[in-house]
Amino acid sequence: MIDRQLPKLRAALNYQSWQYLQAELPDVADALAAEVNGGATADELRRFTMRYTGRAPLAARVEQAAAHLAAQRQELS
Repeated sequence: MIDRQLPKLRAALNYQSWQYLQAELPDVADALAAEVNGGATADELRRFTMRYTGRAPLAARVEQAAAHLAAQRQELS
């Protein structure tokens, strides 16, 4: 089996998670943006969210949204 990276789908899913957090949990979205701007990685943010909340679906959304924000930052630099 070939493990494809599927970058367009990955980017779309990451963006969807960012949109979800902005609409449903705007305080979390704001905090996430601040942490990404401060240098936190998507993996760090997922691990923290899981450890702190025990909520795997939220941790996955946080990781994907953080990956979206990090990709945007990288495009701007």
